Amino acid sequence: MDVLPPLPLDVYLVQEFQAMDDGNRGYLDTKQFCDLLLFLGYDQCPEVVRMKMKEVDTDGDAIIRQTDYVEAMKEDKEFLEGTSILRDLFKKFDKDNSGNAFKTDVIQDLKEMGIYSPEMAVKVDAMDSNNDGQISYKDFLKVYFQGKK
Repeated sequence: MDVLPPLPLDVYLVQEFQAMDDGNRGYLDTKQFCDLLLFLGYDQCPEVVRMKMKEVDTDGDAIIRQTDYVEAMKEDKEFLEGTSILRDLFKKFDKDNSGNAFKTDVIQDLKEMGIYSPEMAVKVDAMDSNNDGQISYKDFLKVYFQGKK
């Protein structure tokens, strides 16, 4: 298996945004933005998250566009590190740095972590949305987020 160079951070950030943008509207409202940060592991109180929303929402229209999210994440190291748990986990599954993880690798890694179960098998199957044996970070997040809503 050829291993590619690591993907640019932007690729992960865009997929995080898209995983939360259920209607493919190109923006997140306040609740979606707050949920995204909390689901990604940003363990600050809701008020801190709302303050972050105001920082990112530069025009004050109560929505966050994809470009605003990506730029805000890249510019704020604490913000980026506070949301890195799932990003880092997915990178471990993505053995070749292609941006996709082979379903078999995800299953094997989950077994090695001791957390693979029949319920987890259903979730992993759902992550392979087009049944090609590969899981994108976006689909990985969508299934994870469904369990949080």
